Amino acid sequence: MVKVIVIDNNVEKALKKIKRKGLKEGFSFEQKRRSRYIKPNVRKVQRKKEQVRNEMKRQRIQKQVWGF
Repeated sequence: MVKVIVIDNNVEKALKKIKRKGLKEGFSFEQKRRSRYIKPNVRKVQRKKEQVRNEMKRQRIQKQVWGF
């Protein structure tokens, strides 16, 4: 759990600190992931698409580096 102390009624600064701490702990990613239920077959399709996208990106970078 993230706790932030508000000093001198500076709420904006406290919100920034919460966001930073939340990103470090992976809070926003976890919250987004759990916000809705995804059926297992849909999750499988999404992972497969992500794998293909990452492989294409890896090949593109390799092509730039090695010139193939």
